[in-house]
Amino acid sequence: MQQQAYCWRTIAGVDDVRAAQLIHADAIDILVDLSDIPAATGWAYSRANPRRYKSGYLGYLNTSGIAAMDYRITDASADPPGASDRLHSETLLRLPQTLWCYQPPEDAPSVAPPPAQRSGYSPSARSINVAKLHDRVLKLWPSSCAGYPPRACR
Repeated sequence: MQQQAYCWRTIAGVDDVRAAQLIHADAIDILVDLSDIPAATGWAYSRANPRRYKSGYLGYLNTSGIAAMDYRITDASADPPGASDRLHSETLLRLPQTLWCYQPPEDAPSVAPPPAQRSGYSPSARSINVAKLHDRVLKLWPSSCAGYPPRACR
């Protein structure tokens, strides 16, 4: 997406006042937030040009709760029509098929069999914002792996 954009700004770590100034100065027609913490930039959205449309996509798959956020891009599988609309502060814009699109590179290796076929158990993992990792969280991980072979937690 970044390569297709005329201008791309990363505003992580930029204070709200400066972010709002950048949004306004760039004369954005449609602002799409790809972050996983939309509330962190909510102030900037509310002070950006109110005549412009603001939307969330991919980074945070739930309502932002930000009144200034106009839309959230989703699909009918993630948000069945009529089932979750009332739970969002945004209007849901549903893509016709799926919001997830991925085409592996031609030189990507073949898909391997699932680890459960080799080991007899199903490993699990979670991808999170690295800022949420701290000593207290890391100390909890070994206890959450009780009953699994030690290699499952490494």
